[in-house]
Amino acid sequence: MKKIYVIIVCVLLAFIPTYIAFASYFATQVQPVKQDTVDRIEIVTPTGITSEVNRENDTAGFIEFAVSMNENAEKILGLPDPLIDDPYFKFTYFSFDKSTVYKYYFDSNSADAYFVDPAGLAYHIKKESAEEFLKTSYAHCIYDYSSAPVFTLNSTSILPSKSNWQFKGFNDEFCESVSTPGTNDLLETYGTPSFNFDIEPDTVTVTLTENGETLFDGYHTELSNNNFSGRTADAHIVATWYDSPDRDYRGELKYDLKLLFKEPPVFFISDTSAITGDIITLSVLNAEDPSAINFTSEPAISITPKFYSDGDYARALIPVSSELVPGTYKFTADYNGQSLTEFSLDISSNYTDSYPYNIEETLFSSIYNDANIQAYNKLFNSFFADLSAERMFDGKFISGLPAGTFESADYCDLLTISQNDVPFENPGVYYSCTKASDISAVNAGKVIYAGTDTLAGNIVAVDHGMGLISVYKHLGSISVKAGDMLEKGALIGVSGRTGLMSKKSAHISVARVELYISGVAVDIDPLIASGIVTHDHS
Repeated sequence: MKKIYVIIVCVLLAFIPTYIAFASYFATQVQPVKQDTVDRIEIVTPTGITSEVNRENDTAGFIEFAVSMNENAEKILGLPDPLIDDPYFKFTYFSFDKSTVYKYYFDSNSADAYFVDPAGLAYHIKKESAEEFLKTSYAHCIYDYSSAPVFTLNSTSILPSKSNWQFKGFNDEFCESVSTPGTNDLLETYGTPSFNFDIEPDTVTVTLTENGETLFDGYHTELSNNNFSGRTADAHIVATWYDSPDRDYRGELKYDLKLLFKEPPVFFISDTSAITGDIITLSVLNAEDPSAINFTSEPAISITPKFYSDGDYARALIPVSSELVPGTYKFTADYNGQSLTEFSLDISSNYTDSYPYNIEETLFSSIYNDANIQAYNKLFNSFFADLSAERMFDGKFISGLPAGTFESADYCDLLTISQNDVPFENPGVYYSCTKASDISAVNAGKVIYAGTDTLAGNIVAVDHGMGLISVYKHLGSISVKAGDMLEKGALIGVSGRTGLMSKKSAHISVARVELYISGVAVDIDPLIASGIVTHDHS
């Protein structure tokens, strides 16, 4: 009998570890965050940086600290109202196959630290525990200047090859920012590179070498005194922020990259004064990528100009909208942050007095409605969906009408439909003809639309390239189709009485010719006189 008892005891002892493991597992399902069951913790900071601590790499005992911080916290009625929408540290505790999320709210004041458990219950963290956490690298994001300054060269972010950046953390003690060394690719620079730091350094020195030869060694502000065009240089840049009593940061960052120096872009504007309806051209020499040209205007103009390749230049056609308030406009342009150039443009108005524009009453009331207006606007906007970047126009423009045709309404005239008091601004030139007359393309281009609209009648739109289109309305007939390539003066159609002009006097046929850049109407008369003017280098 005694022998049997001994055997039973031995069997029970053999299963004790298993019983303990089962007990721990089931305890974990009820209370998963316990000192002896947490295998690892995933930490996500309020700035989105993710770290992980597991039993194997936890040399600092962070898991033990985190669990004890929870256990020693004081339960409170709820999270303080100011913190409810604040960002938080997300701790995910992993125990066996269970994961549990806690939300922690810390700031530089160790007395105001809280967490919310998975059940939504709030706790106040003891000051001593909060202070311990605030000393860890996980808490760096709480403090100002914890991240090393961001350096951009010609609008390209450059990574430091070596970083020694320090900031004031808990108790105003300097902490070292943790950063991973980066590598940089070859960077093209047009003339002197543009340096920009989000925290301005005290000094920036640059050393340029090519095949062992030192091309430059000095402060970055002195680079503009040199011409390195055609050189490919290894650049070593050192930015320094001195230690100062009135600062919460100090450090030195080093950057290494290659710079390919190219000829700097040069900007030219076609004129410094304009009348509403004019076209101003902005041309840029040595700009390989037109999309890298930045443009601003103060006050703002109606569009953001789009630049196109045009021979040796990148060029933008800038419409002077009739909606612009007369005055001086300051244009600023640069190429990928380089060659910053400013221009002033004085704009004056081209408005004339209003006068009646007669349309037969029954016709107007039957077709001038919201549905037809929306249909026309949709059609009009479609003209600008896929325009050619290539310039097809050349030299002076023509009116598109035969000799002897008279203009009954010019660009920018303020017209009022007399029977209905509907005012509108004439976006083009309204021609009246004593007989049906040929209508010609005002310059070379591609037909992008030929069809009929309830308000515009028979209508043709021609793309002339670089954002410029011409539109011909109220034609009696159309002689072209979409996709046709036209030379200047090519037949578009014949004047007529369609759309809103359907019941014009029987002895008069009409046509309206309009020009647009990016949806902004411009005046054709200056183009007939001089074409589109560009002032380039001599």
